[in-house]
Amino acid sequence: MLTVTDLLHLPFNRDLVEGGIAYAVRSLPHTYDRMGGSAENRLRRIVAGVAVELALRRHLAQIEIPFDVKGATPFTDPDRYDIALGGHRCDLKSFLITYRDQIAELHSRPERLLGAPALVPLDQHAADGHREDDIYLFAFLTALTASAMRDVQKALAAGQPIYLIHAMPKTWANPQTWSPLGRVSLKSEADAPLTVELGGQTEDGAFVTEALILPPLTRVDAATNFFSLSSVHVQSPPSGRVAVHSSSRDEMHVIAHH
Repeated sequence: MLTVTDLLHLPFNRDLVEGGIAYAVRSLPHTYDRMGGSAENRLRRIVAGVAVELALRRHLAQIEIPFDVKGATPFTDPDRYDIALGGHRCDLKSFLITYRDQIAELHSRPERLLGAPALVPLDQHAADGHREDDIYLFAFLTALTASAMRDVQKALAAGQPIYLIHAMPKTWANPQTWSPLGRVSLKSEADAPLTVELGGQTEDGAFVTEALILPPLTRVDAATNFFSLSSVHVQSPPSGRVAVHSSSRDEMHVIAHH
């Protein structure tokens, strides 16, 4: 029977979030959307899950407990397992808690976590390769998120780090036909030059990024021969819309500035 003293509280630093973001922007087009919701919510869940896994790896390394990550999942593949301890494959299930009142209560009464349901998707539990001696580890991450523009403005005013990303539609991010997008062009309606970073895959499936500076109302072409385009990242909130155009598809995607 678990008690509150069995709970392991791991330190959580900014670099863990950055590692989670790096994986999330690569894996989003290839993840199974079991829980539904917006692409932004899926990104947050992926970031949280990877960050918690990195925190656990760091903790095990610091206390010199051997583990392996041979089953760690490439960003284009379905989940297998996260780490292995003593020959047992461990699947880490992370839950992101973002409501202020719940966060405050858990910080004052961590024993409430002992009553949380230990849920595992049936298709994962019954999947090929699952073994009876596999171990499920359950983790909880508390974090405030900026899900609306007013929250972003508050975070900026408080000097908090932000990461602004637009997830491209599936037809761009994971197209059914693997063919070049042709000349990828961007145009910004912002009233000042805007730095954007494109993320996508090339013909061989490698994930690449390219940074562009968009002067107002000026078309700029990307140099990369993208076969998929999964995300557009900006460092600060733009004041106008951004349009992305593929010459081979003769298709344009417009990103609202809010």
